[in-house]
Amino acid sequence: MKNKILIIILSTICACSCQNRHKGSDMQFAVTENLTAAEEIDLEQWGILLPSHLVVTADRIVVVECDNDNHVSVFDKEFRLLFRKGMTGQGPQEFIQIFSVGMLNDDEIGLYDANLGVMRRMNIKDSTMLMTDCLRNARFRHQVLPVAEGRFLAVNTHADHAFEMMDTEGCILDSLAYWPPKPEGVSDFTHRLACTGPMALSPDKERFVKATWADGAIEFFRIEGDRLSHQKRTGFFDMDYGVEHAEVDLPQSNERTRKGYTNVTYSRNAVWATFSGNSIDEKSPSYELHQYTWDGEPVKRFLLDKPSGKICYDDAAHALYCLGNLSAGESVVRIYRMQEE
Repeated sequence: MKNKILIIILSTICACSCQNRHKGSDMQFAVTENLTAAEEIDLEQWGILLPSHLVVTADRIVVVECDNDNHVSVFDKEFRLLFRKGMTGQGPQEFIQIFSVGMLNDDEIGLYDANLGVMRRMNIKDSTMLMTDCLRNARFRHQVLPVAEGRFLAVNTHADHAFEMMDTEGCILDSLAYWPPKPEGVSDFTHRLACTGPMALSPDKERFVKATWADGAIEFFRIEGDRLSHQKRTGFFDMDYGVEHAEVDLPQSNERTRKGYTNVTYSRNAVWATFSGNSIDEKSPSYELHQYTWDGEPVKRFLLDKPSGKICYDDAAHALYCLGNLSAGESVVRIYRMQEE
């Protein structure tokens, strides 16, 4: 499929005029705009079928796949494929499964494997993988992102605390025991297992945001040195889910469970988050994009023309990059040209 070039449509409309597919928001956002993709790139032309992570830098676009080969594909900004590597195994420079991806510096990304408990370094300019891991001894974290040289922010749903600041050997320097409000009658253990979801770091690495499965809110946090603190919770509804009583009580969706914020990212001046608001059983993707200030104040709501997966903001081009709806078999990247903040 050739790249599709679409006309950009940005029209301001009243927030109360949204269609049923955009239900879930209230009048918190004073302005709502329709947003149509400027470009759509078919990833299948390069054999990319299961894109799971997306990173955009000043001169590179990185797509990571959740397939058995852990493919990492690196493109230039014109979407010309520069190189593609598959690295499956348990040896040096290999992965069992890549759980999260973050920028180490302008030239390198960190690829975290929760099963191996390591973060590997990859140079996205020349495709080299360093033999020395930048993080070790950090197994079974839900997500890990590099904060500074030798410092890593982790989400741990198997501990009494939710967030950890770790050094290169996986030693915990600080932790924060903050969890979203839990449904009535749910144990702390079960609730911790339910608190998975996307996380994003600010460009200055001094703030981060976290969204959670079945939660209609977004959480704002601060990083001061090695110290972590919760700043604000804002959104539309609290978590609601049931419990599957087995050998271990596990969270499971029920008739009241709804999708909230599904993906988050930062730009130089804003936080961007995709939102659903629909029932889990509806399997409806996210058509809404919400813009917040770094301090958690709502700015604007956008209604996307197509459903969105993972998102990443390109400050240099004032563009939002979105993976397609993977559950519907969409292996595409859509680019939305945004007005300068």
